[in-house]
Amino acid sequence: MKTSTILLSLVLVFQIFTACVSDEVGDLKQENEDLKERLKGYREDNQQKSESIVAFDNSIEKFGNIQDSIQLREFLVDSLQTEIRRKGRASRSDNEILNKLLDEINSFLKENTELAIGLDTTAFVNANSEKIVKLLLQSVADKQQQINSMKEELAILDKEVKGLRVKNAHLLRSSIELAEANIKLNKSARKLAIETISYSFPINMFNQVIKAKKIDNFEACYTVQENKFAGAGKKTLYVRIIMPNDQLLDATKEKLFTYNGSQIGYSMKQEIDYNNEALKSCLKWNKSTVPLVAGRYFAEYFLDGQQVGSRGFYLEH
Repeated sequence: MKTSTILLSLVLVFQIFTACVSDEVGDLKQENEDLKERLKGYREDNQQKSESIVAFDNSIEKFGNIQDSIQLREFLVDSLQTEIRRKGRASRSDNEILNKLLDEINSFLKENTELAIGLDTTAFVNANSEKIVKLLLQSVADKQQQINSMKEELAILDKEVKGLRVKNAHLLRSSIELAEANIKLNKSARKLAIETISYSFPINMFNQVIKAKKIDNFEACYTVQENKFAGAGKKTLYVRIIMPNDQLLDATKEKLFTYNGSQIGYSMKQEIDYNNEALKSCLKWNKSTVPLVAGRYFAEYFLDGQQVGSRGFYLEH
C-alpha cells in the first residue's frame, strides 16, 4: 500500500515537472520567435537606412556636379561681362549669349532646388544631414536671387543698348548729312572762279572793231580770283566759244578735255601757274580755217574740271 502511494506520488510529481518544463520550453520558443522577428525588422530597418544613406550621398554628389556646372557658366558670364565693359558696349550676340547662360543657370538651380527639397524629406535624417540640407537650400536660394538680379540688370542694359542704338542711328544720319554738307561746302570753298572777263578785237582807223569776217585774231583776258582753299600749282584753262550758229569755234577731234565724266571740245586753252592769289592773264585766238561771223557768241571757262566763269561777246557785220 505504501509502495503504491509512493509510486503514485512520484508519477504526479513527474507529470507536474513535465508540464512546467513544457511551459518553459513553449515560452522559450515564443521568445525565440519574437527575437527572430525583431532581428528581421532590425535588418530591414538597417537596410532601409543604408539605402537612404547611399541615396543621400548620391544626391549630394549630383548636387555638387550641378553646382560645378553652375560655377562654370558663372565664370563665362563674368568673363563676357568683363569683355563688354572693356569694349564699352554689348552687341546683340553678347546679349543672346548672356541670356542663354543665365537660362541654363536657372535650369540647373531648379534641378538643385528639387534635389535639396528631396533631401529635406528623406527618411534618413540626422543632425548633420539636416544641417547640410539647410545649407544647400540656402545656397540655392541665394544663387537664385543673384541670377534674378543679373537678369533684371541685363534687361535694363538691353533697354539702354536699344536706346543707344536709336541715338547712334540718329547721330549716324546726322553725321552723314553733316559730312555731305561739309563735302559740298569744301567743294564749294575749293572751287576757283574767274571774273573781269574782257575781249579785245582789232579796230580800224575810226577806232571801231572791224567786221567779223575780217578778224584774224582776238584776246580774251580774265582774272582768276584769290582762293586760299583751292589747290595751287600748274593748271590748264579751257575755253569753249559757241558761235551764233550754235557750233563750237575751232572744234577738232584732238581738242578735247574731261568735264563731268565726258570728253567735250574746247576752242582755246592756256597753262597757268596758280598760287592761291588773284591771277590775271590773257589768251589769244588766231584764225584757222573757220572765219568768224557776225552775231552773239557765248564763251565758257573751265578749270580743275569745273566751269568757273562765262561771258559772251557780240560782233557786227
